[in-house]
Amino acid sequence: MLASVDTVFSVLDSSFSIGAEIFFRQFIRRSRAVKWMIGADFVINETSAAHDAFAFTVFPHYTDFTSTQDEIDRVFPRDIKGTQSITDDMLDYLRDPKRFHFCFLAQKNRHERDSVQQVRTTIDRAIATIRGLGTEGVPGGEERRAGYLRAFRNLRQEANANNFNYRLLSDIGILGMLAAAVMFWIVRHGNAVAFGVFPDRDKMTVGYNSVFNDMAFINFSSLCQRSGISEKRDILMPAPALLRGQELFYDPLVRIPDYVAGAISRLDYQARVVTSEHKKHGDLVEKFVSDNTNLAIMQMTESIVGMRAANISLWSHSDQQLRLSHMDRDQIVEYLAAKSSGFRQGRHRSYRDSLLDNVNNMERTIYWLEVLMKGVAAGDPGSVATFRNMQPGDPQASGL
Repeated sequence: MLASVDTVFSVLDSSFSIGAEIFFRQFIRRSRAVKWMIGADFVINETSAAHDAFAFTVFPHYTDFTSTQDEIDRVFPRDIKGTQSITDDMLDYLRDPKRFHFCFLAQKNRHERDSVQQVRTTIDRAIATIRGLGTEGVPGGEERRAGYLRAFRNLRQEANANNFNYRLLSDIGILGMLAAAVMFWIVRHGNAVAFGVFPDRDKMTVGYNSVFNDMAFINFSSLCQRSGISEKRDILMPAPALLRGQELFYDPLVRIPDYVAGAISRLDYQARVVTSEHKKHGDLVEKFVSDNTNLAIMQMTESIVGMRAANISLWSHSDQQLRLSHMDRDQIVEYLAAKSSGFRQGRHRSYRDSLLDNVNNMERTIYWLEVLMKGVAAGDPGSVATFRNMQPGDPQASGL
């Protein structure tokens, strides 16, 4: 793709805002997590696939890392290639609203108009972006910027060769931008003190000394600074040596987006067919993709006219109102108000306020108690303080 990172993100963000963002905001705010894990996998150049696909699964990090992986191992003992059939447990896990999935589709012929000169220009843009990033108040910011500049200057030197693999670097750039976009959308709608980004081992993640890591960091910082959001967050990504090892210690986390990308890459939505002879892909499209509000699918298309993105949804009904029935009226109004203000985060109502608002509605009271306990499990300071104030004998708890 020839478009700049800013152009690609702006097009995707516009598409997201009229598609799945309202459901993603609900997911983020309901989760009340402050630490997030993002698994990433991709389907590139597979003959039976209708598209190339970049998939991400967002996990709120409540429990210890091992427990999350053990649960996935139990339900998904193998990746999609090694799986014969899709079980009910797999579908329940994939559709569980505790997680949110993104799948970005790209044209297979997207490199037809690319050239090594265009990629050199892209690297020059990245160097200019790094130079323009603010580092005041960011611990180690200047040192990191100097490291990024060294990495991209070295990359620019490699790109001077006529046989430079510009197609690979273009795909790395897409992946780095998409990872940054997912992280940015999380912080736009909720709290995040740390991210763990866990991609599959691939030429895109090990190529050019894992420059994908640098691209994701730089793009995330740029998006945050452009929107006036602090980028002071810990972002943990696997080192190049780890990605070249025999096994990935986080392989189960990758297995979930592996199923997402494996199924959706074979969905030819224009012809309304699944381009696979295996029943498992059709089952996933029918029973996981269809009617799923915790899944965002966006098709990225670039032509001589410009860059565009389209939302892809499969629904068993055509009434948009039914799609929004997963939310109550207050949530829809809140989303529209937040969007109109540019998603600037003002003072949130406390958990206690929300509980008192719904004290006569048992279903909503249970909902807010669940929210509170998720916040406590995630270590959210406001949740912990509220929970302590609800202990028996505390005079502040009498109103409950």
